[in-house]
Amino acid sequence: MLNRNYLERLPDERSYRLGPMAYYLVNHQVQGMDLVNAAKQAMAQLSNEIQESCMLGILRYNTRVTVYEVIAPNELQVINRKQKEAYETATGRILLAALSQRERREYITKYGLPQPGAWEDVQDEEDLYRELDKIQKKELAIQIATQSGILGVAVPIKKGRRSLPVWGFFCPKYALRKINGISLSGKCTKPPNALI
Repeated sequence: MLNRNYLERLPDERSYRLGPMAYYLVNHQVQGMDLVNAAKQAMAQLSNEIQESCMLGILRYNTRVTVYEVIAPNELQVINRKQKEAYETATGRILLAALSQRERREYITKYGLPQPGAWEDVQDEEDLYRELDKIQKKELAIQIATQSGILGVAVPIKKGRRSLPVWGFFCPKYALRKINGISLSGKCTKPPNALI
């Protein structure tokens, strides 16, 4: 149950509390339920506008965990795994970029660098820091799985200067043409209306 994020071990090492997946089972709730409630309408509007499913994700250990999702009614769409290694997704990468330098070092010490092929532009620790800094500066992560042709796009949700969960969507690469304001260069020229 710990590995699947249904329980979390507290710092005293003897106590446990419910993890994000337990909340997910109970009506898709999470510790910051007010944020999820606040995001529901905007996510539904955005999903309708871009005709793709979108999700809220958090970082739990070395995994990006989906805590809320709006499914688009498309016949052809990307199926989002509820948990995936952070390095392998746009949402996971932007969550890592939101960490402080100290938190990034601790993360790398504990979980290591991305596996070969998981992040094309990252070969060593210096590359990883450079890519995370770029993502943090742009406040946008775009990841293309070249073999599958799946595109992931993610932006942080901020409260003041602190990043909370991230919003993201996944779509077939060819579908990007219809999503106004996002380019493969990683520049978001105009955020979708629901995010404004």
